[in-house]
Amino acid sequence: MLRITDTYRVHNDCLVALAFCPNGQTIVSTTEELDEDEGDLVGVLKVWQRGGSVRFAFRDARFTGVLALSDNGRWAIWGGHDGQVGLLNLSLGRLEVVEMDRRSKSSPEIVPNLFLPKSSTLVWTATHMESAKLFDVDSRRVIGEIGDSGYFCAAVTPDGRHLCFGSLDSELSIWDRVNGRQLTRFSAQPEGVHAVAMHPTKQLLATCGHWKGGIKIWDYSAPATPRCLFEDPAIVNDLKFLPDGRLITGCESGDLCLWDIEAYRCMTRASTADLGGLKLVEEDDQITVTHNKPGVSEVAVSPDGRTIAAGTYGGAVAFYSVSG
Repeated sequence: MLRITDTYRVHNDCLVALAFCPNGQTIVSTTEELDEDEGDLVGVLKVWQRGGSVRFAFRDARFTGVLALSDNGRWAIWGGHDGQVGLLNLSLGRLEVVEMDRRSKSSPEIVPNLFLPKSSTLVWTATHMESAKLFDVDSRRVIGEIGDSGYFCAAVTPDGRHLCFGSLDSELSIWDRVNGRQLTRFSAQPEGVHAVAMHPTKQLLATCGHWKGGIKIWDYSAPATPRCLFEDPAIVNDLKFLPDGRLITGCESGDLCLWDIEAYRCMTRASTADLGGLKLVEEDDQITVTHNKPGVSEVAVSPDGRTIAAGTYGGAVAFYSVSG
């Protein structure tokens, strides 16, 4: 069962990224807003508490809405333009600009995909790159690479051994991080892979298609012959596994669906279409939108799996308790 507990107006525009810190109470969220004077998109990042208080807030045209958060709660990496990222120390609120890959005339956009579990190693890609890079935040240097080019999204197994990359040309590839070997590559979503999640204990993964594609559950236990176990046509923007193996999906319609993937069914459903009673995060005077736009753009799962956060097209975040 999904039961709504509280809702907040956090941003003016569509949530691009949303993540829980390890304490389950601190949230990091991003969006991109239009600078009406310059006509450019500006990245906005907020670190805030459930209850509405903002710890840190940043607005910077050098950065996008893409975000990666370390599972120890120490670092947030903010995707950026011109080969740069923002490295945010979440304890101190100190934002450092780090040059990841500056190439003349190319001005690559850096996409921080994810942190490896229980480490300070970031997996990142850029618009021109031929492989994904491994970047050690503590030493501020690239320590390796894996995979090839064209990635749009990524996921990692809880032990950090296998990395999965999805691309907009429909393909999904799984790599062994230790030996750098590709385990499998196959066409997962004809319209491109928009998001991917890996099961916490089994060799299963979930994908959703880019814009108009539905969700699929894949068994890759035999890498040479991956099998699609189940698919559903719902238009999904994001998906995450809970620690117990259930799957949460956020839909274009504004619905959240909690799936039992072994029974191939949606166990329960909730809607963000009419949240009502939205509380402003710390009465932020930069927030001018007073109504919610339906459509779930991002979902996040608390570390204990008991809370789901859903970010909407209108910049709202709704929290749901999970039971059953």
